[in-house]
Amino acid sequence: MMFQADAAFGTELIALVLGTGLLLWASKEEVCCKGFAKIVAYFAIVTSVLAMLCTFYYTVRYWEDGHFRHPQSMSMSGMQGMNMEMMNNCPMMQNMMKKKSMMMNQGDQDKVNNNGDTNETNHEEHH
Repeated sequence: MMFQADAAFGTELIALVLGTGLLLWASKEEVCCKGFAKIVAYFAIVTSVLAMLCTFYYTVRYWEDGHFRHPQSMSMSGMQGMNMEMMNNCPMMQNMMKKKSMMMNQGDQDKVNNNGDTNETNHEEHH
């Protein structure tokens, strides 16, 4: 989670620097679209500053809530719960999981014959 906040802040900082550079370039050079370049530069500067403030606010909020204490903010059990909820709500996912389960069970049964030997050892004996 902290990496995402750092990446967002870094990207916003790059946008701020590029917007400032475009503004300085448009102010000094005699170009045909000087007004448009200044509008784009101001838009980039204002947007990047607002995004930086937003990122800072949410980073502090997540830090206060304890999301940065663990490497992952969502535990595996939480992710499994979400996956189960998605499967329960989607008939297509339910059918896919049933087919997968049946294929896995069939594969396990194919590996073991009546004597408990695997088909691989029987296969090697025949050659």
